[in-house]
Amino acid sequence: TYSFSGLVSGDTGATLANTSATYNSANVASATTVTVSGLSISTITGTNSSVASDYVLDATSKTVSATITAKALTIGAATAANKTYDTTTTATISSIGTLSGFVGSETVTAAASSGTFANKNVGSGKTVTVAYTLSNGTNGGVASNYSLADTTTTANITAKAITVTGTTATGTTYDGTTTATIVTTNSVITNGASTSSDNKYYSADTVSLVKTGAAGTYADKNVGTNKAVTVTGFTLSGTDAGNYTVTDASSATATITAKTVTLSASKTYDGTTSLTGYVTVTTGISGEALTYTGATASNAHVATASKYISAITLANGTGGVATNYALPTLNAANAPVTITAATLTPTITNSSVTKVYDGSTSSSITPTYSFSGLVSGDTDATLANTSATYNSANVTSATTVTVSGLSISSITGTNSSVASDYVLDATSKTVSATITAKALTIGAATAANKTYDTTTTATIS
Repeated sequence: TYSFSGLVSGDTGATLANTSATYNSANVASATTVTVSGLSISTITGTNSSVASDYVLDATSKTVSATITAKALTIGAATAANKTYDTTTTATISSIGTLSGFVGSETVTAAASSGTFANKNVGSGKTVTVAYTLSNGTNGGVASNYSLADTTTTANITAKAITVTGTTATGTTYDGTTTATIVTTNSVITNGASTSSDNKYYSADTVSLVKTGAAGTYADKNVGTNKAVTVTGFTLSGTDAGNYTVTDASSATATITAKTVTLSASKTYDGTTSLTGYVTVTTGISGEALTYTGATASNAHVATASKYISAITLANGTGGVATNYALPTLNAANAPVTITAATLTPTITNSSVTKVYDGSTSSSITPTYSFSGLVSGDTDATLANTSATYNSANVTSATTVTVSGLSISSITGTNSSVASDYVLDATSKTVSATITAKALTIGAATAANKTYDTTTTATIS
């Protein structure tokens, strides 16, 4: 389009023709003008009915300022590398796509100039913006003649691992579990991170250690010294807590000591100190029982005070491992022994027990006995009694003698057993007995004389 100077009064415009219009350069960077050449006047507009030949142009070409804008190229998808949180939005571009959209056979090359995450925070499938630089290529391809818009791809920012130090553990007594007691007073996390693997958090971030919920666990439940304790349950708080994971790296150790069992024993007197089969071992742990060997009592006798388990060895049982337990100090308070008297059953062995009727139920029997219930090594017992009495004073109804008030006086045998080691099954025993009629004496009788009558009958006068 044109503006004109030199039109005469009455003429208002002109129509020009041209043969060409040419930039001074084909390149974006150097193209500054377009020259329109071969100019000629086609018509004159106005009230004068002027014609083209009424005018002559001052020049056959004219120049105007002009620019060439870069041609937009397209590029295939780029790939961004995942990274560990580092407080920045910087992304590493691992590959870019193929360029297209060139003019003719020209080419240029592209390189990723930057990759930028949408924000610094941990996340999956986060948008990454990729910016590019172009460089001159082949067949006259000039980088400045083209443009390439930013593209996007996705990548992950994973949490940075930080560790807790300073956690300790205190020893515990065996309780059948792997639970350890930990001390978190000095547990800390450290700032000043400089790499993704230094186990610290970045100084610019707001992160605090939350100790509530931290717990310690042994690898197994069994007794041992310097056992490794695994600590879990630490968490983080603060604006940037979500960009970190936390684990404990204190390498705490502690000792599980043996649990003291409770002991007691109870048996019926058997003449020995052996407690095999009579000891109760209480672990105090549900589902864990122990057995034992070599259990003996400090004394074998019933009446001896303060008896206790004087020797015993713990052994594995159902669910229980002996090495996880310890014996108490063996004394009457910690390992009491109760021995109850053995039952002695005497039978009176006297035969032909009898007396002559004397009008009383008393008997002068000296009873002899046989016994059942004597323990091995004991052979006999001596009994005392307070009375021996017929069931009736009369000859016809007297059938038994009952020996009452029975008590043990002594025990015979190799066990040194004493009377208190036994108890009688009854304090009276009965034996078959009779009373014979008492013979009487009488003075002389008088018989009357008689005449023979063929009988032996006499008349007592």
